[in-house]
Amino acid sequence: MKIVGMAQIYNERKLGHLERALKHYSRLCDDMVVLDDASTDGSVDLARQYTNNVIVNSENNWDKNAETTNKALLLAKVLTLDPDWIVSFDADELFEKKVLRNNFFRNMLKWAETSGVHSLCFDWLQLWLEDNWYRIDNVLGKVSPPRVWRNIGNLKIDTVPGLHKRLWPVQMDNPTKINVRLLHYSSSSEDKLYGKISNYLRLHPQGNYLAPLDGTVLEEVDYAWFEDDNVLERKPQPDLRAVKDRIMQRLHEEFSFDGGRPQLKAMALGQ
Repeated sequence: MKIVGMAQIYNERKLGHLERALKHYSRLCDDMVVLDDASTDGSVDLARQYTNNVIVNSENNWDKNAETTNKALLLAKVLTLDPDWIVSFDADELFEKKVLRNNFFRNMLKWAETSGVHSLCFDWLQLWLEDNWYRIDNVLGKVSPPRVWRNIGNLKIDTVPGLHKRLWPVQMDNPTKINVRLLHYSSSSEDKLYGKISNYLRLHPQGNYLAPLDGTVLEEVDYAWFEDDNVLERKPQPDLRAVKDRIMQRLHEEFSFDGGRPQLKAMALGQ
């Protein structure tokens, strides 16, 4: 069984995600393909320490609403490596620790093969403002997109422009959910959460990207989910009202919300 991972990255090194993810997925995959979307923080050099298969864009496709184009490029390269299974991962996601132990991952894929399962998704835990708290409300998705795909031939990703389009082949549309936690770090600090909301509002101002600031209910993580070398400091639950107030203040400095849809202010545009 040959397992190949694939990931799109952009300045993930400075966010502290990239090395952790590459180390993690290199333990699960026989090889990896990484597409760097014109990073400026040395992400390419770090990725090349883990794989020879690094695609480097000369300009950022995500800013052009061409995320699906990146995924299609990645998949095309992955398929040249003739994998049996493909792991499509984000640099800000890790599986819980048990997946790395006792051949768990390969045994899971062997079960999928014998069961006629072609696509897998997982419990998606959104770490929120700290690494040791996660959301349990229903504002954000609790099931991941299809993250693990079987190479059944003729796999192709539709290059439809825009944010949050299908980033997996159409044959993988009906995944089987596995009782495994996938820890999502993209909002695991106040700065990361602000940056994420700001980027989405900039590229897709009609989207309701302020909604995740409300209705938040948190629960403390189980420390047994994390790798032994990622021991977490226990921290009290964040003050959610104060966090929202600070983020909204920063957003109002960057955007004008007159008329409903946010618009970048001249200062934010560098004018």
